[in-house]
This record gives sequence, C-alpha cells and structure tokens, in this order.
Amino acid sequence: MLESCRGFTIIEVLFVLTVIGIMIAISVPFFGGYVEQVSSAVCMANRNQFQRMYEAHLMAENTRHSIVEFGAFLDAYEKDICPRNGVITLLEQRLLCSVHQDSGKDDDGDPVPFL
Repeated sequence: MLESCRGFTIIEVLFVLTVIGIMIAISVPFFGGYVEQVSSAVCMANRNQFQRMYEAHLMAENTRHSIVEFGAFLDAYEKDICPRNGVITLLEQRLLCSVHQDSGKDDDGDPVPFL
C-alpha cells in the first residue's frame, strides 16, 4: 500500500521565501533611516556631555582653553564620542563631528530618542 506523505512542495517553499525576501527588501531601508537618526542623536548627546566635562575640567584646573589642553583632554577621554568614529573638533566653543552635521540650532533641551 502506498501511504500519502503530505508536505510542502518546492513551489510553496519558494513562494514563502520570495514573500519574506520582499518584506526584508522593503523594511531594511525603512529602518536604516532610523539607525542613522539615532546615531546622529547619540553623537550630539555625547558631544554635549563631553563639552560640559571639558568646561568643568578647565574650571577645576583653573586653566584656559587652548588647542593643546583640548587635545590632551580629548586623548585622555577613553570613550568614543561618535558612534561612527567621526573626528571631533572644537570650533567657536562648539564641538563638531566630521560625520554628523549639526542643524545649526542649539539642541540642549531636546530629548535623545529612546529605544
């Protein structure tokens, strides 16, 4: 006697894989924009925190800002400021990142996105 084994056909499996592939192709660019926004917000929050720490350091050591003092403090800071390894510079009392561009407004009061 022949027993009938019922399973998925190759057409059904290919159809399901195609649908999953289409869903992934649609969702990856959608979430990619959020990842970049969060990376930029984290970089800005880290720069604000670093700038406050640098200003506190200058006040505690009773020194004035100089390129040498800023470079030494930046080298002693052991954490990455920019999540995408951007170069951090200080220009006109504002920290800038080579990867993330500021919008030109002061965002100290805006909350950082929470994941």
